[in-house]
Parts: sequence; C-alpha cells; structure tokens
Amino acid sequence: MTDFKNMLGLCGPSRREAADYFEVREDTVKNWSSGRTSPPDNVVADLAWLWGQIYTVSNGGAGMADLPEWAQARVDALALMKQLNSRPDQGDAPSLVSVVADEMVALKWTEADVAERMEGDYQENIQNLKLALMVPEDRCTLKDEFIAALDGAFGHHPGFFKTIHQMWLESPRG
Repeated sequence: MTDFKNMLGLCGPSRREAADYFEVREDTVKNWSSGRTSPPDNVVADLAWLWGQIYTVSNGGAGMADLPEWAQARVDALALMKQLNSRPDQGDAPSLVSVVADEMVALKWTEADVAERMEGDYQENIQNLKLALMVPEDRCTLKDEFIAALDGAFGHHPGFFKTIHQMWLESPRG
C-alpha cells in the first residue's frame, strides 16, 4: 500500500471525491494510489494538511470551518470513536448497526421513525432496517444508498455512516 493510499484512507474520501478535491481525473487518483505514478508534492502536502484539520477538529480543536462533506463525515466519525474510547486500529471500531441502534435508543425512535425520515420508499427502508438490525453485520451486505439514507434520517453529514462502516470493515475484527 502506498503512502498516498494510506493518507487517503485516513482522510476518508472515495476515489471520485479525491479526484474532485484535487481537480484531477479519477484514474489519476487510482494511479497515485497504486503507486503507478507519484502524486505531486503539493497534493501530498495538501492531503497531510487536510488530515491535520480532520484530526484537530475531531479532537475538539479549532480548524477550518468549510471542510469538504466527506472530510466532515470523517471528523464526526473520529469524534464518535473518541467519545466511545474506540481504537479502530486495535479492532475496537463500533459497527454501523450498533451506532444506529444506539442513536435510536438515545432518540427513543422505532424502526418506523427512522424509515419515515429516510429518503426513498418507506416499506423498503423499514424492511432493510429491520434486516440490518437482526442479521449479524458480518453476514449482511449494506447498500450504499441505504447507508446514505441513514445519514439523512439522523441528520448527519453525508458519508458519516459510510465512514463508520468503512472503519469497522477495516478494523481487525470487522
């Protein structure tokens, strides 16, 4: 794994989001990530600066107010990990389903309450939510559209639950 790919993993953008952020083509980001070509020094410096902002803000410090949505989702996810005393690198990342269930309890919401707040078809949303809450997460594939709809239902930045899910999948226990 290249240093660039590791840095992207820390900051959390998809390949498309990184391409938009750096104003390059998606295949350019792919080449940088694979090590086929090296990213320019200013791109590496910008990514390092962005990680510093994400880390600072997630730890309660003052940082840049207008982070990209995907970076803000990473800030929120890291802040949650800190609040839960989680260490994703040591296999201690909470699963997306456990975070959703905890938020439902805290808000005193039922599956119906969540499904009503999600974009898309209510019946499909409630069915998917019930399934996600019942089936062990390592045996259930969650679609990106479903995960994104959860962000809207709970009022999180776009990509928050995707980031939580990705951190859990990448942790040793995920």
